[in-house]
Amino acid sequence: AIQLYHSLNHSLDADRAKWDSVRRKMHNNVVELKGNIRTFVRVRPPLFIEESSLLTYPPSNSTDLIAIPEPIAPGGPPRERRNFTFAVDRVFKPDTDQAQIFNEVDAFIQSAIDG
Repeated sequence: AIQLYHSLNHSLDADRAKWDSVRRKMHNNVVELKGNIRTFVRVRPPLFIEESSLLTYPPSNSTDLIAIPEPIAPGGPPRERRNFTFAVDRVFKPDTDQAQIFNEVDAFIQSAIDG
């Protein structure tokens, strides 16, 4: 009975290692298809002294561009505010919760854990 147990245990360990390897390869293929390097931006809620309407967000179904206004110091010379636009893979608005962010990055976390 003990010998059968050890034989079965060894067989199950070999199967697990084989399927872990298959899972890892498939997972890495998915990550590569999405892009190995991705840029995410999480926008914090505006402070009470900031204007919340200055940031412009992309529609959720488009390439994500975020326009960030140049800060102008109060009391400085009057001039027109410039916007800086950045292209990123995903913009998370201030009302995005942790679960939504995790769902977006969990594949990268798994890939990092797998090595």
